[in-house]
Amino acid sequence: MSEILGTLFKYLMMALGVAAVVYILYETFADNKTSNDVSDVTTIASQITGDYSGTSDYSSLGSITPQTLVTDKLVPSSMWNGSSLVNPWGGSVSVTADSNPAWFDVSQTGLSSGGCSGVAKAVTSYETLSINGSQVGTSIAPATPAAIDNACAASSSNTLTFAF
Repeated sequence: MSEILGTLFKYLMMALGVAAVVYILYETFADNKTSNDVSDVTTIASQITGDYSGTSDYSSLGSITPQTLVTDKLVPSSMWNGSSLVNPWGGSVSVTADSNPAWFDVSQTGLSSGGCSGVAKAVTSYETLSINGSQVGTSIAPATPAAIDNACAASSSNTLTFAF
């Protein structure tokens, strides 16, 4: 009887070890997606702001195709999937002029709750931040971590829009 229990315990411990490794890998890849997306969003903001530094508005962004944004190095080439811009979660990304022509928007869909919170908290130099269509922060009154977490927890597939 003790042999059976010992063997059962051994297999149980192996299963727990495998589960722990799978969990660690999952968390590592989730953090990697968030880091990559933060890098992509800040690169877009930096490149477009630099490219348009001599103008007072971004209205011409509406006529630029996603492929041109990649070709002109305004958007990281890693975001190009051959026909559109995508984020690390496979959601769509768009770069457009804001309704305020002095700003431009970087919008993306399909972010997990954790990814949404991580990206929204890490990108801090925006004019406005909207999550799932609701504005949660501005450059004057930045979004609080609690407001970001609450907005991102509302969905398992979130939409983030930064106006820069």
